[in-house]
Amino acid sequence: MHIPKTAGTSLNNFLASHFTRDEYVLHMESNNEWRDQKLAILRKKKFISGHIRFPDILKKNLHEERLKIITLRNPIDHLASHISWVRHLSLPGNEKRLHQHTHEIQDISTKLSVLDFSNYKQVSGFFNNMSAAEETF
Repeated sequence: MHIPKTAGTSLNNFLASHFTRDEYVLHMESNNEWRDQKLAILRKKKFISGHIRFPDILKKNLHEERLKIITLRNPIDHLASHISWVRHLSLPGNEKRLHQHTHEIQDISTKLSVLDFSNYKQVSGFFNNMSAAEETF
């Protein structure tokens, strides 16, 4: 399992390279093929990864006899990466991905996409004038 924006993809790729393609599942939470797959099939996999809540792993008994790894990141770097990712959703060509998110995320992404991060006053103004919904983001 990995927390979003904590180098999970890099770690996944490294770990997956040690297995054959039929022995692992990556980002199972966003992969329709695996999200609805029978648990018996998932339990046979040697490596399962994704943004999966630990209580969900426990409920499905996907934790037994497995080494558990969780990736963490410096909180400031994590926040900067997450803000960059949300901002990226509003760039041209990402319309489909943007619309898969809540209206709150879409609004924040749109605001971030026009923000000049090299301009302290703009960045400060953005954070000082956040709505209640944006503050919970």
